[in-house]
Amino acid sequence: MYKGSYATENMNKLHQILDDLISYYYYQFKAEQKYMRVIGYKDIEKQIIEHEYFTDKVLRLKHDSVMNASELTKDTIVFLGRCLLHHVTVEDKKIVI
Repeated sequence: MYKGSYATENMNKLHQILDDLISYYYYQFKAEQKYMRVIGYKDIEKQIIEHEYFTDKVLRLKHDSVMNASELTKDTIVFLGRCLLHHVTVEDKKIVI
């Protein structure tokens, strides 16, 4: 019984983290897209598509009821490491250069 309770608690914490990440994405991506419009950034459509992909991916992670807490944690970390890190360090850098 304790293990089940512990697993539920972990999953609830993970879902809260994903909710916070989704809220942050909406805020950050809107602000970034507004800035790109102001400066007339030529690749804004590519950025918007990537932003939508990131948001959809996090929503899918959150709603994938098949995963257990450790799988969800691993998949979230891999996603953040691969996709988001690349986006920020490569794609977003193009906006200011």
